[in-house]
Amino acid sequence: RIIIVKKGQTFSSILDNFDFENKRKFEIINAINNVFDLRELKINQKIIFIIAEQNVEKIILELDFSTNLEVDLKTNIKVEKKELRITSEVDSKQYLITNSLYADGIKNNIPNQILYKLIQLFSFDLDFQRDIRKNTKVSVSYERKSVKNKKEHSFGDIEYAQIIIENKTLEYFKFITDEGFAD
Repeated sequence: RIIIVKKGQTFSSILDNFDFENKRKFEIINAINNVFDLRELKINQKIIFIIAEQNVEKIILELDFSTNLEVDLKTNIKVEKKELRITSEVDSKQYLITNSLYADGIKNNIPNQILYKLIQLFSFDLDFQRDIRKNTKVSVSYERKSVKNKKEHSFGDIEYAQIIIENKTLEYFKFITDEGFAD
C-alpha cells in the first residue's frame, strides 16, 4: 500500500492507518529516528507498506531519487538505508525555434531542468530577444538517470549543446579537465 504524505501529516498518524499496538508503533518510530529524522518528512513523499497476511512486513520510505530507507518488521525492527542502482543514458533532441527557446523546447519534450540549464549556458553569448530568430536550430544532449522500477527520471548535466542562427554556430561540450573536474 502506498501512502503519499499530506500537509500536516506525521509518520505516527500514518501508522495509525495500520493496526499497530502503541508500544510497537513507538518502537518503529524510535528505530527509524535513529537513522532518519522523521520530522524531515516532506509533503508528497512516498511511503510504501508491504503487507502479507494483514501484517505490515516492511516499510519503505523514499528519501530521495536514489535512496530508500527500508524498515524490516518481520521479527525485530531492522532499519537500513539503501542506495539504489542508477542507470544513466544520454538523450539527444533537436528542434527549430518557431516561438521561443523555452516554449519550443517544451513542445519537443525537453525537460524543464534541461531547458533552464540550456538557457543559462547560452545566456552569456546570446541576447535571447534580439539574437534568436524563427527557424533557429537547437540541438542538445543531456544525461537522463533512472532507477529500476521507478517511473520518475532525474537529469544530470548537458553533455552537448548547439544553436545555429543564420549560419553562425555556438557549441558547448562537456569535458573533464586534467585535474578531473567537469566543465
